[in-house]
Amino acid sequence: MSRETETPVAVRAVAFMARSWRGGRPHRRVSFDAWWPDGRLEDGVSLASVLDLHHPADIADAETAVHGRCPEIGPGEWCDRWGRVVDGPVDGSTGVSSSRRVRRVRRLMSQRREFGVPRYDPTKKPGRTGRLVAGLVALVVGVVLLVTTSGDGPLALVGVVCLFACVGLLAGLVPRERRWW
Repeated sequence: MSRETETPVAVRAVAFMARSWRGGRPHRRVSFDAWWPDGRLEDGVSLASVLDLHHPADIADAETAVHGRCPEIGPGEWCDRWGRVVDGPVDGSTGVSSSRRVRRVRRLMSQRREFGVPRYDPTKKPGRTGRLVAGLVALVVGVVLLVTTSGDGPLALVGVVCLFACVGLLAGLVPRERRWW
């Protein structure tokens, strides 16, 4: 059977942490593994191409099903084309050499240690210092431009824009339950 007509028995998502190319911050990445009918495992496949999905809605459903079965870091459960969980091969049982499996497990374990902080903490409040500083700087710049130009000319317009930006930035600091707007 050719690769174009062959579809995998199941696919799974494997989550891992990687550093961002800008700033070097850690973020979660996901790659996909495919389990083919002849028993081989292939990692790093495109989900849409191996499942032969042509419509965006089908691709979105398959991605949702596979991502839903994936832990924060590590391999998820095997899912068939329709998103049902199936019993797949145990890691390294077929298709993957023992040294490659060991490297993969070591990499995932080191990532758990290195990026031990959870990706999102719903109890943590967002930092507001940057917004406060930007709002105060916009206020000072706007007032200085309006006072020095006496309200005439293009710099006065820039001062008014700075004041509007200041109001928008500082209004976002007011808690939602206290807003009247």
